[in-house]
Amino acid sequence: MRLIAIKMLFGDTAKFYGILLGLSFATLLIAQQSSIFVGLMSRTYALIEETPQPDLWVVDPTLLFVDDTKPIPKVYDPNNPLADKEGFVYQANVNE
Repeated sequence: MRLIAIKMLFGDTAKFYGILLGLSFATLLIAQQSSIFVGLMSRTYALIEETPQPDLWVVDPTLLFVDDTKPIPKVYDPNNPLADKEGFVYQANVNE
């Protein structure tokens, strides 16, 4: 059976070189597409990987997802030492 397959493959040189060229081109496309994918993935997570991690995360306690950004509410308290010029302080609702 293999002898017949080899005779059919090498019997027509034009078909042989056509198949060889087609396989080479398909291999080139697979390698090129996989390198594009790896490059895009490395650029996607590069910002996250290279950003130093903070020692303390301050978020709203009702936050469900990291991408769901909610501003921490401001409370008017002019006597608070952490208040800004207008007397507002960022305060999260922390249930102790």
